[in-house]
Amino acid sequence: MVDIVIAALLAIGTSTAAPAPASPVTVKLLCDSGSIRLGQPVWVGVEFRMKPGWHIYWRNPGDSGMPTSIAWTLPSGFTVGEIQWPRPERMLEGTLVTYGYSGSVLLMARLTTPREMKSFTGLHLAASASWLACKDMCIPGKADVVLDLPAGDGQPGPNAGIFVRTRRLLPAPGVAPPGASAVPPGSPEPPGASPAGDEDLGLGFWGALLFAFLGGMILNLMPCVFPVLSIKVIGFVRESSHQPREVKVHGLLYGLGVVVSFWLLASGLILLRAGGERLGWGFQLQSPTVILGLAVIMFLLSLNLLGVFEAGTSIAHTTGKFTWTEGRAGAFFTGVLATFLATPCTAPFMGTALGYAMTRPVHEGLAVFTALGVGMAAPYMGLSFAPHLSRYLPRPGRWMETFKQVMAFPLLVTVIWLLWVLGLQAGLAAVITALGCLLVSGVAGWLYGRWHTRFMRVVVVLLIAGGVLATVASMRNAAPMGAPAAAGEWEPYTQGRLDAALAKGDPVFVDFTAAWCLTCKVNEMTALNVRDVMEAFRRHRVVLLKADWTNPNPDIERALAASGRTGVPLYLLYTGGRGSAPKVLPQILTARKVLAELDALPARN
Repeated sequence: MVDIVIAALLAIGTSTAAPAPASPVTVKLLCDSGSIRLGQPVWVGVEFRMKPGWHIYWRNPGDSGMPTSIAWTLPSGFTVGEIQWPRPERMLEGTLVTYGYSGSVLLMARLTTPREMKSFTGLHLAASASWLACKDMCIPGKADVVLDLPAGDGQPGPNAGIFVRTRRLLPAPGVAPPGASAVPPGSPEPPGASPAGDEDLGLGFWGALLFAFLGGMILNLMPCVFPVLSIKVIGFVRESSHQPREVKVHGLLYGLGVVVSFWLLASGLILLRAGGERLGWGFQLQSPTVILGLAVIMFLLSLNLLGVFEAGTSIAHTTGKFTWTEGRAGAFFTGVLATFLATPCTAPFMGTALGYAMTRPVHEGLAVFTALGVGMAAPYMGLSFAPHLSRYLPRPGRWMETFKQVMAFPLLVTVIWLLWVLGLQAGLAAVITALGCLLVSGVAGWLYGRWHTRFMRVVVVLLIAGGVLATVASMRNAAPMGAPAAAGEWEPYTQGRLDAALAKGDPVFVDFTAAWCLTCKVNEMTALNVRDVMEAFRRHRVVLLKADWTNPNPDIERALAASGRTGVPLYLLYTGGRGSAPKVLPQILTARKVLAELDALPARN
């Protein structure tokens, strides 16, 4: 941009009126029908006409600009769908890449009419359009436009042709539109042009539900969920010797805890995104306060498994049998904890389903999250409703106490990992304070186990709450250490660095990762930062970019959205050259898979 002029131009139109003459943009409200027939949908849209050299912006403007928007005012009973966006033009302004429209463009939407309405004589439709018009300077604009259509047979009107022509410019679902190569890889792209490989956003609602269910089931195998698996295994072995009805109740309560947690996460994510926040799956783990809370919970659970105190669970050896008194609330909250520990990861199928959920209406998005939760809870619930499978489980006995204590150590490893993430987010001082908080929590757990009285319960709650609050207060002015320096040839990801490499014809590998994503770290240790793979990267002269999302980063969030994803891990391999779509690698990587993809790169001089 040469200059940004902050100006407010308010133009109020009547009929198909346009803004003030000084504006480089004029607008009209159009309909493809000449009249309205109740029960028959029609297409309406706002046509923008720009003076030569001027342009407005697409829904995702790119590196600069402001999205064009339309707010509709409708009579009761009428509803309007989402704007259908034609494929935008790619505009290079210096080092910035933006997306928008020049000349003219129609942004249209489907208008649904009620089946019946008393004394219906016609439709009075109003819309308020806002845009940013740029040439050598930028001028924000706004216009209120109205359109009156009489009641009639709903036959096509004089503007039907422009709607037909606009439909030809819409990208087909799941198919790259003509000329999609003009959009640089890794940049925000139109729907259907996202580099989704075997996985694209054209899967539809039922396909998204299936992908979410499968992704939820696979989520149980991800390394970030492993610590909770130990708790579930112990609980199920104990349950296997009890009444089948109670086992089923606990299975249902665990599943309910998982699904309700997904609802809460989905609601928070949808509301924050609607408010303009660029957030994705696992967004809560970008908060040091959440990381601290999880560390305290995992530390207390490990103390519980080691026998420092018993909370809700009593295992006593009596005539060779174990007595289980764990409450039903424990099953529910185990599901809650499992969900929160699963959020750092996106499993295969899951990334595509979440990308679909974030682009659809709220009810469809919540349905996808529900399927995800049901999928994650399904294996455990299936075991609880199939008591004949318990014959394959070991019999309860003294070994359970040893197994329970051994399983405390993966939880302590998780605590160390969480403290490392906290240090990257809030600095070394926050880690020291958090260690003090864990010490206070440990003392509280010991007191609770030593003197199990009502008064001591109050003391324990106050100690833990005080430690957490003191640590949170100390993190307010903390300076994050930031992500660790990329090892070897890895460079920090920026859109400019990606564009520069592709302009030279270099192949590029982008690793979208985060310190709180255990799957990412496992992939890095086993499939990326290993000798054979690094040698292959050097041999093929691949530019290595690391997009670290440990802390919020708008550039990375924009790149994830352009790929139809809302979380990490994500691995993109560009073969080189502008206009080439990247290959999306699996979320569970192996060195063999990476080497195979590198060997398939075209030969270079």
